[in-house]
Amino acid sequence: MKQIVFTAAILLVGICPAIAKDHTAEQQLLDTAQKPADLFQGKADPFDLEIDFSAQWNVPTRGHFSLNWKSKDQWRSKVEIGGFEQITIQNGEMQYILRNLGFTPISIRELFNLLHFMNSPPHFVATKLKNRAENDVSMSCVQAEREDYRNDSHEFCLDAASHELLSDDWQIAPDERARELFRI
Repeated sequence: MKQIVFTAAILLVGICPAIAKDHTAEQQLLDTAQKPADLFQGKADPFDLEIDFSAQWNVPTRGHFSLNWKSKDQWRSKVEIGGFEQITIQNGEMQYILRNLGFTPISIRELFNLLHFMNSPPHFVATKLKNRAENDVSMSCVQAEREDYRNDSHEFCLDAASHELLSDDWQIAPDERARELFRI
């Protein structure tokens, strides 16, 4: 019996730092900023989205995407471009797809990737927090690495008061960086 208790105590001591590391202030800040943008993990209110777009097939072709969102397990989407049409219905655990071709064209998959729709965005693990001001805006900047690819590190800067995402900064080449700005 003493061996079981001792083994359990060692396991708890080993597991607790790993659990605590996931729930640091930096990670909580990063998770809070990501939730509004992640339909499938956050708690988005019901909405309707209509998008007109243009894709390059043989010639530029106009298309339309609509999404009727009720919850992560109850939604409907429809995409039309050229002569192609695809309707996807999610009802609980079941997903139904109706299309007039035997496959989804690559340009439609690219549209879904662009919108981060029907694919989960990568999960980032926070490593460091820095507070700074830029253009008289107080920011909390979280350095983070992708959970599935540690060599992809980003710096997410959030408004210190509202926790809204302001920018995403990352390295794309040894001497080149990219930055997305989110505040208008």
